[in-house]
Amino acid sequence: EEHVPLYGDAYAPRAERAPVVVLFHTAAGPRDLFVQWHAEVLRARGYGVFVADLFGDARGDGWDATWAARPRRDLQNPFHLHERGAAAIAIARKLPGADPERIAAVGRYARRACPSSSRGRHRRTTRPR
Repeated sequence: EEHVPLYGDAYAPRAERAPVVVLFHTAAGPRDLFVQWHAEVLRARGYGVFVADLFGDARGDGWDATWAARPRRDLQNPFHLHERGAAAIAIARKLPGADPERIAAVGRYARRACPSSSRGRHRRTTRPR
Protein backbone atom coordinates (compact mmCIF):
# COMPACT_ATOMS: atom_id res chain seq x y z
CA GLU A 1 0.00 0.00 0.00
CA GLU A 2 1.41 3.36 -1.04
CA HIS A 3 1.92 6.09 1.56
CA VAL A 4 -0.23 9.19 1.02
CA PRO A 5 1.23 12.34 2.61
CA LEU A 6 -1.53 13.81 4.77
CA TYR A 7 -1.48 16.27 7.62
CA GLY A 8 -4.28 17.53 9.79
CA ASP A 9 -5.58 18.23 13.25
CA ALA A 10 -7.13 15.29 15.08
CA TYR A 11 -9.47 15.63 18.05
CA ALA A 12 -10.50 12.35 19.66
CA PRO A 13 -14.10 12.09 20.82
CA ARG A 14 -14.79 12.44 24.54
CA ALA A 15 -16.81 9.22 24.71
CA GLU A 16 -16.06 5.70 23.54
CA ARG A 17 -17.51 4.49 20.21
CA ALA A 18 -18.48 8.01 19.16
CA PRO A 19 -18.92 9.21 15.58
CA VAL A 20 -16.13 11.18 13.94
CA VAL A 21 -16.49 13.92 11.34
CA VAL A 22 -13.75 14.53 8.78
CA LEU A 23 -13.67 18.17 7.72
CA PHE A 24 -12.21 19.04 4.33
CA HIS A 25 -11.14 22.64 3.81
CA THR A 26 -11.82 25.08 1.01
CA ALA A 27 -9.08 26.47 -1.24
CA ALA A 28 -8.06 28.66 1.71
CA GLY A 29 -6.58 25.62 3.45
CA PRO A 30 -7.13 23.89 6.78
CA ARG A 31 -6.20 26.95 8.83
CA ASP A 32 -9.35 28.69 7.57
CA LEU A 33 -11.18 30.03 10.64
CA PHE A 34 -14.52 28.79 9.28
CA VAL A 35 -13.23 25.21 9.21
CA GLN A 36 -11.72 25.59 12.68
CA TRP A 37 -15.02 26.95 13.99
CA HIS A 38 -16.86 23.91 12.61
CA ALA A 39 -14.36 21.63 14.37
CA GLU A 40 -14.94 23.41 17.69
CA VAL A 41 -18.73 23.17 17.38
CA LEU A 42 -18.58 19.46 16.55
CA ARG A 43 -16.20 18.74 19.44
CA ALA A 44 -18.49 20.61 21.85
CA ARG A 45 -21.30 18.28 20.76
CA GLY A 46 -19.24 15.17 21.49
CA TYR A 47 -17.99 14.22 18.04
CA GLY A 48 -14.44 13.34 17.22
CA VAL A 49 -13.03 15.52 14.44
CA PHE A 50 -10.24 15.26 11.91
CA VAL A 51 -9.47 18.44 9.95
CA ALA A 52 -7.71 17.03 6.91
CA ASP A 53 -5.10 19.07 5.06
CA LEU A 54 -5.77 18.12 1.45
CA PHE A 55 -2.69 20.06 0.38
CA GLY A 56 -0.51 17.25 1.77
CA ASP A 57 1.90 19.59 3.47
CA ALA A 58 2.40 20.49 7.14
CA ARG A 59 2.12 24.18 6.25
CA GLY A 60 -1.36 24.04 4.69
CA ASP A 61 -1.56 27.76 4.06
CA GLY A 62 -3.95 28.40 1.20
CA TRP A 63 -3.85 32.15 1.82
CA ASP A 64 -0.35 32.24 0.33
CA ALA A 65 -1.34 32.09 -3.36
CA THR A 66 2.21 31.50 -4.59
CA TRP A 67 2.79 28.53 -2.29
CA ALA A 68 -0.73 27.12 -2.73
CA ALA A 69 -0.68 27.13 -6.55
CA ARG A 70 0.93 23.67 -6.82
CA PRO A 71 -1.27 21.81 -4.30
CA ARG A 72 -4.39 23.48 -5.69
CA ARG A 73 -3.41 22.34 -9.18
CA ASP A 74 -2.73 18.80 -7.90
CA LEU A 75 -6.17 18.64 -6.32
CA GLN A 76 -7.87 19.44 -9.62
CA ASN A 77 -7.06 15.80 -10.41
CA PRO A 78 -9.97 13.76 -8.96
CA PHE A 79 -7.58 10.87 -8.25
CA HIS A 80 -5.47 13.01 -5.89
CA LEU A 81 -8.57 14.40 -4.20
CA HIS A 82 -10.02 10.93 -3.67
CA GLU A 83 -6.69 9.51 -2.52
CA ARG A 84 -6.29 12.19 0.18
CA GLY A 85 -9.96 11.94 1.16
CA ALA A 86 -9.71 8.17 1.62
CA ALA A 87 -6.54 8.61 3.71
CA ALA A 88 -8.33 11.14 5.94
CA ILE A 89 -11.24 8.76 6.50
CA ALA A 90 -8.81 5.96 7.36
CA ILE A 91 -7.17 8.21 9.98
CA ALA A 92 -10.57 9.16 11.44
CA ARG A 93 -11.47 5.48 11.87
CA LYS A 94 -8.35 4.98 14.02
CA LEU A 95 -8.86 7.90 16.42
CA PRO A 96 -9.01 6.76 20.05
CA GLY A 97 -12.67 6.45 21.05
CA ALA A 98 -13.95 6.52 17.46
CA ASP A 99 -16.63 4.19 16.19
CA PRO A 100 -15.06 3.16 12.85
CA GLU A 101 -18.53 2.43 11.42
CA ARG A 102 -19.77 5.98 12.09
CA ILE A 103 -17.54 8.30 10.08
CA ALA A 104 -18.89 11.30 8.19
CA ALA A 105 -17.04 13.62 5.84
CA VAL A 106 -18.00 17.22 5.12
CA GLY A 107 -16.47 19.74 2.75
CA ARG A 108 -16.00 21.16 -0.67
CA TYR A 109 -12.81 21.96 -2.46
CA ALA A 110 -12.41 23.88 -5.70
CA ARG A 111 -16.02 23.35 -6.77
CA ARG A 112 -15.69 19.59 -6.36
CA ALA A 113 -17.43 17.54 -3.73
CA CYS A 114 -15.00 15.70 -1.49
CA PRO A 115 -15.33 11.96 -1.01
CA SER A 116 -17.88 11.14 1.65
CA SER A 117 -17.07 7.49 2.16
CA SER A 118 -14.18 5.25 1.33
CA ARG A 119 -16.56 2.27 1.13
CA GLY A 120 -19.33 3.95 -0.80
CA ARG A 121 -21.82 3.45 2.05
CA HIS A 122 -23.91 6.31 3.36
CA ARG A 123 -25.61 6.23 6.72
CA ARG A 124 -27.37 8.83 8.77
CA THR A 125 -25.32 9.56 11.89
CA THR A 126 -26.92 10.87 15.02
CA ARG A 127 -25.35 12.63 17.96
CA PRO A 128 -22.95 10.57 20.06
CA ARG A 129 -24.54 8.40 22.72
